[in-house]
Amino acid sequence: ERQILSDKYLRYSLHEGESIIVDPNQIDINSLIGKVVVAQNSDGATVKLLYKDENKLCLMPLNSNYQDNENIKHPSEAIILGRAIKVIKFGDL
Repeated sequence: ERQILSDKYLRYSLHEGESIIVDPNQIDINSLIGKVVVAQNSDGATVKLLYKDENKLCLMPLNSNYQDNENIKHPSEAIILGRAIKVIKFGDL
């Protein structure tokens, strides 16, 4: 069964060719709920939305192709590297 990101989080997305600026000082998991974070797991670094669902913390991929139950990871399975604070396109530099 496919789990779709809640409507309140639909504004978060990344597109091919965009880069993100990360604040590595923002790693406190409780202050990052509802924020986009960069997390590292066994697959490498990835951009996820940290959110709370029924009192359970979840890391949701921003790519809708991967928003299924198998890809929603508990934060204990990853290291939070920081909060994504800005998205830029290479042409904007």
